[in-house]
Amino acid sequence: MKQPLVSIAMATYNGEKFIAEQLDSLINQTYKDLEIIICDDGSTDRTVEIIQSYQQQDNRIRLFQNETNLGILKNFEKAISLSKGEYIALCDHDDIWMENKVEVMLGEIGDAVLAYHDDRLIDQDGTIRAASFYRHERIDITRCQTIRTLLSDNWISGHAVMFRRELKEKMLPIPEEFQHFDYWVVLIAFLNGSISYCNRQLVSWRQHGSNDSGNKLTERTFIEKLFFPIDRQTFILWNKSRIKRLLIIRDMDLLDDREEKVFLEQLINYYTLANRIKAFIFALRNIDHIIIRDGLLRKIKYILLPFFAPRIV
Repeated sequence: MKQPLVSIAMATYNGEKFIAEQLDSLINQTYKDLEIIICDDGSTDRTVEIIQSYQQQDNRIRLFQNETNLGILKNFEKAISLSKGEYIALCDHDDIWMENKVEVMLGEIGDAVLAYHDDRLIDQDGTIRAASFYRHERIDITRCQTIRTLLSDNWISGHAVMFRRELKEKMLPIPEEFQHFDYWVVLIAFLNGSISYCNRQLVSWRQHGSNDSGNKLTERTFIEKLFFPIDRQTFILWNKSRIKRLLIIRDMDLLDDREEKVFLEQLINYYTLANRIKAFIFALRNIDHIIIRDGLLRKIKYILLPFFAPRIV
């Protein structure tokens, strides 16, 4: 029986430092029926040159160079649209895949429309920082697999997913205002079938630099230090981004269930704080959806947050 073709959709931009290591991990996959679709977004370093050298060794690599810079969302959209495989896996240019990732994910996806896996975290030099992303972040996956939790926050990274080709037609085009392409992919999968989780670390996920907001942490007030894990301005920007995504979901009428639509409206109020009392009651009842990380103190903070956080206009 002929094996299904798997497309690996990669978006690149100025990745000369890490691209060769990632390409090595792709062409050496134990599963061989692959096409590697690479869309380069106008790199000004040696990224394209390195990819072309690998093309000469492996005809499964297909390189497309954008005439104008599309940005990461539209560049990934292009890579997905060019993929012809029965299954599609997303790929960043600076990570490293385990050599059996594709083989394992094909075995895990079953009847689901999308499957995802755990990662290990590495630094810029490839040193392991954490053996498991989900354990490191104290995320209980068994609590997370609901549309309500996903509306509150996305815990699935694009590089960890593999999905069926039929999902491609439902997810494209990706609304530019949504900002996060991987979040959109997972959302559309949730709304169109079941999702499967593989409890194995199949990618070494490279972590770059440090949190820029940390430079402003010392400027916070006592209340902000007590309730905000980041500085006030970054907190506001994060919530504005969340609200924008939720409004897109509402305005596109993506949810069919009436109760989920009510939850969505209440979640929008929680982040905008148009009504603080309603936001507090909502958080009290739904904190396990709002906060996906374990920790009683963290939950208490986010339940009380509506009384102290700034309103978002």
